[in-house]
Amino acid sequence: MKQIEQSISSIEVAEMVVKAHNDLLKDIRRYCEQLGQGKIPQSDFFTESTYKNSQNKEMPCYNVTKKGCEFIAHKLTGVKGTEFTAKYINRFHDMEDTIRQGIPQKDNSKTEHLASVNNAVKILTPMLKAAGCDSKIQLLTAKTLYEKAGVKLPVLIESDQQYYDTVHIARKVGLYYQSSGKPADKAINEIIRRLNIPDNMYTETWESKGKWQGTVRKYAPQVIDMIRQWYLDNNYPKDIEYIQCDGQAKCYHVIWRNTGVA
Repeated sequence: MKQIEQSISSIEVAEMVVKAHNDLLKDIRRYCEQLGQGKIPQSDFFTESTYKNSQNKEMPCYNVTKKGCEFIAHKLTGVKGTEFTAKYINRFHDMEDTIRQGIPQKDNSKTEHLASVNNAVKILTPMLKAAGCDSKIQLLTAKTLYEKAGVKLPVLIESDQQYYDTVHIARKVGLYYQSSGKPADKAINEIIRRLNIPDNMYTETWESKGKWQGTVRKYAPQVIDMIRQWYLDNNYPKDIEYIQCDGQAKCYHVIWRNTGVA
């Protein structure tokens, strides 16, 4: 059986060459046209793929092989081309080292998954640091990502306190959508917006669900009490108004269940 060639996402390549991802996609599509005209298989260089952005919307991208990176590098000049060449060579060497250290090459799904995690950690760590997240948050994020790939890091870390996303908060407060009966997470977001929660009462965490990966804002337990108090002070409203991007006023239709959950 032919081994699936290792590749990296065009999203990572765009980061490496310091170019907007949409602009890189235009370049790759042009390269694919040129390869097609020469009757050269584009799959040796680029294969179409998709990813989900932070709004859970499916977006186009490409998987770029080592040959594809070489192709892109030849289009760059000067220091920029040299820097990209060094980066992608190191990147592919990292993947090869990972395989040699105990992951069977025939298990392509595991290799690709772990490579994706390594990629995510490399990209996320400086971003989290720049956002002011301390080393504990950075390590927790990396630990969570690696566990998704089946790799257990020999590190025990506990958060300073428990944080909750808006779905969990909706359950604890007892707020559900009238139509579906599901936790009213967006209505909770609207209440939070009105409460003007201080920065020290929430944190950003990295999560991976299926094909989606992204940051999720979670809130300290005190926020749950604040939301309960707001709901009480406003006489348990069944309609929670919000403003759409187009300026139109809409409502979340909700029901309250006294679940007694603390």
